[in-house]
Amino acid sequence: MKVTFLGTGTSQGIPIIGSTHPVCLSKNPKDKRLRVSVMVEWEGLNILIDCGPDFRMQMLANNFARLDAILFTHEHNDHVAGLDDIRPFFFRQGNIPIYAHERVLNALKKRFDYIFVTENKYPGAPGVNEHIVTDNDFEIEGKHITPVSYLHNQLQVYGYRMGGFAYLTDI
Repeated sequence: MKVTFLGTGTSQGIPIIGSTHPVCLSKNPKDKRLRVSVMVEWEGLNILIDCGPDFRMQMLANNFARLDAILFTHEHNDHVAGLDDIRPFFFRQGNIPIYAHERVLNALKKRFDYIFVTENKYPGAPGVNEHIVTDNDFEIEGKHITPVSYLHNQLQVYGYRMGGFAYLTDI
């Protein structure tokens, strides 16, 4: 298993626009951090956890050409705003499987309704296959995944355990 941390910044990324905080003014490349996301390469599968607004740049910077599934932790913008940018993967591979709590899927359907429509779909829109995550373990192409439920302030969020790796964000 190989885990690539695509972003480890705050919900605004680092540096924050207009901030005069020393970290935001730093020339150190370690102080230039995109919003949180992880790619797990697991026995031939590329599983993305969260797809935020920096998704396109994260994919380009890491030269990922395939995306087998997306797991969403929760519906905050910094975790979902890049969903439209899965289009290149969709055009090469077809519908991308997405996994999320039912509440998160409903929020995605509101925000990205054009992705989820089945009739008169815009030809440039990507497609997804929805999978509802509950507290029960599930599999993606034979790979066992354990959801880990916790609170982000008062919002229920899922982290995920895959083999010996666990990812929990905003905790």
